[in-house]
Amino acid sequence: MPAGCAAPTGGGTDHSGSIAASEAWTAAASPHRIATDVTVSAAATLTLEACTIVELAPGASLRVDGKLVARGALGRPVVLLARDAQSPWRALDVRGGELDLEYTRVADGGLPEAGGGHVALFDPRDAAALETAVRRALSGEFAAHPPAWEKLRRWEDVARDLAALL
Repeated sequence: MPAGCAAPTGGGTDHSGSIAASEAWTAAASPHRIATDVTVSAAATLTLEACTIVELAPGASLRVDGKLVARGALGRPVVLLARDAQSPWRALDVRGGELDLEYTRVADGGLPEAGGGHVALFDPRDAAALETAVRRALSGEFAAHPPAWEKLRRWEDVARDLAALL
């Protein structure tokens, strides 16, 4: 639990399946446990308040077709991490959805052999360009001059920055 956050008051909350309507996950109901893949549908927004902790099971993903808003604060971050640090979760998978992250820690994820990573951004309009840019970045080609992204942005902004790098 981050130092600026109060201890959760309950035993945690389990989530599975699809989130069809907008909802908020609170710090008081933490940890929020994802045992199998959870999808935020295109019409929904999932809001994670400051100090909310989300624990993902080994191989599990959080897929965002709608919007994920995680607004932590200085000393009161939102945290997404593995339920077991030795067994990574798969991915935060954004497919045409939107991320709005502030003071959010994403840790212990990434199963490359299962197509995962900490954060996977996809746009069906230009997936090949994105894959090429990610592969080049991971190879260290851009290590000397990495993009100064303080938070993830809308796909159009990312696509513009990637186009400038390619």
